[in-house]
Amino acid sequence: MALYIGTLLRITGNVQRGIGSIRQDVNMSIKGGARIEMKGVQELALMDRFIENEIWRQQQLLAIRDELNKRKAKVGAAKELTGLFKGTKVKIIDGAGCVMGFRLEGFKGILGREVNQKRRLGTEISDYAKMAGVNGLIHSDEDLKKYEFSDGEIESVRENLGIGRDDAFIIIAADAYSAKKGIELAIWRARYALEGVPRETRQALGGELCTTRFMRPLPGRARMYPETDVRPIPVTEEMLEEADANAPSIEKEERYLASLVKNAAVSRQLMLSPRFNLFKSIVEKTSADPEFVANFLMQKLTELRRGGHDHDAVSDERMIELFAAYGNGEITKSGVEEIVKALAGRDRPIADIIKELRLRRITGRELEKLVTGEIKTKGKWAVRDIMSKHRLVVDGAELHEIIARSGGGN
Repeated sequence: MALYIGTLLRITGNVQRGIGSIRQDVNMSIKGGARIEMKGVQELALMDRFIENEIWRQQQLLAIRDELNKRKAKVGAAKELTGLFKGTKVKIIDGAGCVMGFRLEGFKGILGREVNQKRRLGTEISDYAKMAGVNGLIHSDEDLKKYEFSDGEIESVRENLGIGRDDAFIIIAADAYSAKKGIELAIWRARYALEGVPRETRQALGGELCTTRFMRPLPGRARMYPETDVRPIPVTEEMLEEADANAPSIEKEERYLASLVKNAAVSRQLMLSPRFNLFKSIVEKTSADPEFVANFLMQKLTELRRGGHDHDAVSDERMIELFAAYGNGEITKSGVEEIVKALAGRDRPIADIIKELRLRRITGRELEKLVTGEIKTKGKWAVRDIMSKHRLVVDGAELHEIIARSGGGN
């Protein structure tokens, strides 16, 4: 049923499918951990890696909890430290207006512990503080030399917060409101490190690491309410009649495809594909052979992707422009493939690529002249040599037809 509904929606031309067109959320937890919701996991092929990394993150947070409880760790209260940094050379503090800090008793070495690749407990706490509008925080497990603190400033912070040999500290610099709100959020998250894994909604990060960052606390049942930003739309009898009159028909679209594409398997594949409406646009707006278009969209593009050519970024407009050039006889089938490869990762007019790669099709009298010259010198090897030299710009069927008419190659 879900497949049927999805197909029905796509053939309207008003619904898209593919990377970025839908929101995919992944909910998961581990024993002893907590349920988290990962947002923005767009590629199904990467879902396993996101889940594996989230399992590892929760395991690390549980291990940190056990270590902190073993140390009998505690998180102190917020304290203003603005007066300690008069005339400071630390850029992120100078002119901030307010500096807040707090002590983390028994946390030494814990804030810098990795919970995912390139993400540490300090990073997790920082993400909470950023909800207040601050740019981040500074903690004692970092290399403090990079901030250009003076020895006296760090010593004053330690003394003011009562930092012992096994303790850590966090400071935040911003305007007064943001700094105080940010330090409250940082304290909350630091204290939760003593309990384990907080329930969160997390954003999937781009790149190959397949990690996530905190977005907001996971909503509870209280969030289950009607959408307040959208006014209710009363459905009238007229609206229902109009919808019924314009309802899409899968059976009609199947008959339409069957009339254009002989291969039943390709036709069915195209029907279920996000490229179905692109196929229709190409057929309606160009004179390209529908059978070739269908096979190219369903099979050749898959081969190109497996070969490392990212054609997903190529717009529908460019694809229509490409097949229009093919339908007009400007390029060959092989030329179409080469142009798609050239388009991967960059958007350029098709005419420019044809000119740059010298893909203009050799046809008509020009091809006849070429054949005549090759037959005189190569005889029966003419076809092989012409296709070897001019594969991308000569159509094989037209070449054989010209040679047959000329009586060459015997």
